[in-house]
Amino acid sequence: MLENKQLESLTMYDQKRIVDSLLPFLDTIPDLPSPIKFGVLHKQSVSMCVQFLKSEVQKRQDITGGYTGSLYFSIWYRFQEADAATELYGSNVMYQINEFFDSACENNALPVLGDDMQYLKIGMIELPTVERKIDNMLDCMAIFECRIEHQ
Repeated sequence: MLENKQLESLTMYDQKRIVDSLLPFLDTIPDLPSPIKFGVLHKQSVSMCVQFLKSEVQKRQDITGGYTGSLYFSIWYRFQEADAATELYGSNVMYQINEFFDSACENNALPVLGDDMQYLKIGMIELPTVERKIDNMLDCMAIFECRIEHQ
């Protein structure tokens, strides 16, 4: 396990990296149809980034009046055991492991992950649903994606 101090610095780094990557998209293009993947994050980082993006979208709505962007999030949760995921989210969950991670690692989009890790993708979900899921999330690592839609 990471020490608290290590975890704190990791999550702040994650937040800065994600924010720096996403802000230009919020300002310059009408849609971000393909999710941006940010690699493995601790749930604290996911939560911080969601809150930040939510406030950024709100600011733009207040300024422009006509901006009706929506943020959608997709989170891949890591579980040590499949039963934990099924119990938490129901039996209709789908595991998508090898192809996604092999491809992402080849493209340097994600750190290389061990073969023994299992991940569960919760589909693209809009706020505030994602906030509830973060609150209920097991203390595990997650891969965070974000997609922006303007209506």
